[in-house]
Amino acid sequence: MRKVVLGLGLLVASVLYADVVSQNGIAKDNVTGLIWQDEPYTSEEYRAYDNDLNYGKAGNWEYAKQYCKELRLGGFSDWRLPNIYELVTLLDNTKSKAPHVINGLHNVTSERYWSSNTVASKKSNAWYVYFYDGKVIWDDKGYSSSVRCVRSGQVNFETLSSLKKNGVLKVAQEWIDKINPK
Repeated sequence: MRKVVLGLGLLVASVLYADVVSQNGIAKDNVTGLIWQDEPYTSEEYRAYDNDLNYGKAGNWEYAKQYCKELRLGGFSDWRLPNIYELVTLLDNTKSKAPHVINGLHNVTSERYWSSNTVASKKSNAWYVYFYDGKVIWDDKGYSSSVRCVRSGQVNFETLSSLKKNGVLKVAQEWIDKINPK
């Protein structure tokens, strides 16, 4: 588990063990500094995902980028589609059942989630994380996937590798190796 420090008022601080802390549709990861959208999925969004439609937190890659850009949540307007390195920090490959996502996120589908990264060798495809089985793969940008927006901070490959080396991530090394930009 990752160490999280929470300030409770001005006088008291408590050290807890959790992956992220989620409240009011927003989840804060104190290890990466990232703030994640964590709102429930609706039946309409599940249908949009299943039928390759753009609606709410489901849609094709271009729609996903625009959705995050236009999101207004928790008083913030600087949301964006996460890069693949950020999205991978949500994986927990130690879990035996789906979804393979770190503890603390309350509203997660077992489906795939878009990243903002295009596949270098095939520009019509983008990387995504599939929380059902904890894999990192890519597919055509025209298909529908789930959308989870992020704000604050940024994780790159070097940061991701360092977090894994320091033992604070639960993602399998094979998925980090797969998205290595070299």
